[in-house]
Amino acid sequence: MMRTRKQLPSAPTVVDVAKDMQAAVWAEVSTRLLRGLRALLEGLLEPEVTSHVGPGRYERTTTRRGHRNGHYSRNLLTTHGPLP
Repeated sequence: MMRTRKQLPSAPTVVDVAKDMQAAVWAEVSTRLLRGLRALLEGLLEPEVTSHVGPGRYERTTTRRGHRNGHYSRNLLTTHGPLP
């Protein structure tokens, strides 16, 4: 009777580990880039909205020229993916 050897799972190679790490790093970079881009765009648009509407957020005045109420989701696509 012949015994068969059990095959052990192969250990990942250095190249495989490096590729996994590279993918994880780029995923993190991409996420942070998109969050930063969103904050930048919102920061740039806020003064424009304030100049158009009049008072800032949550301010009550009689000189208001519009309203800030309501919003809807927009999908801005970038080369790194959609903004979160």
